[in-house]
Amino acid sequence: MDPRWQRLGAVLLVAALIVGGRLWYVHHRSGTFWDDAAIGTCVERMAYGPLHQLMSGRGTPAPRTPTVPCDDPRANYTVISHHLDTPTLDEVTCADGTKDLRMPGRIRATSSNGRGFQHMSAWGVMCAAPVLHPGRCYPVGGDRGGSVAAARDCGFRTWLVTGKIVGTSDIRRCSPATGLVLTEPAVTYCETTAPLPPELRANHLAKYFTTQPPPAG
Repeated sequence: MDPRWQRLGAVLLVAALIVGGRLWYVHHRSGTFWDDAAIGTCVERMAYGPLHQLMSGRGTPAPRTPTVPCDDPRANYTVISHHLDTPTLDEVTCADGTKDLRMPGRIRATSSNGRGFQHMSAWGVMCAAPVLHPGRCYPVGGDRGGSVAAARDCGFRTWLVTGKIVGTSDIRRCSPATGLVLTEPAVTYCETTAPLPPELRANHLAKYFTTQPPPAG
């Protein structure tokens, strides 16, 4: 057989293997996030346990995402996006960067091994935006990122949420112009330094109890 035809056949075989492998990989990674972690639902905290277990790919059992109504005081985040084909958290940038939370999400995946279809659990990444509640206080810096949770009481080293403006991302709508601005969803939370409780205001050392003001966005 002509060597040129042999080389051509080898090239075509390699190309077919690459294309076939790519198609298998894409299908292998396809799937949908569990409906209890749907976009627009709210959660109290990061959905799952230790990341080294969850991202290992060994199928470590984990509970479903603990969702709560978005107007519930326990709601600290709302899910804003799903990333199916991203195996690690570090490869995802959420809409508002470090203001948001990146967390692992479980996927219902389907793959084909040539003998039929196999259903399995796989992992993706979810982005979640902070949910703040007017009238409640948050520890300094605890209104964004991975540790959003309201303080038990307002007082020293807390920020008070004075308003929530839905549909706009403009800190100038707040007075003073300090708080948290998000673009997805578009919402502006107005915040101020929480006043000291009466027992601290009466203390002659009260002037030393200073709290860093919230940022301008």
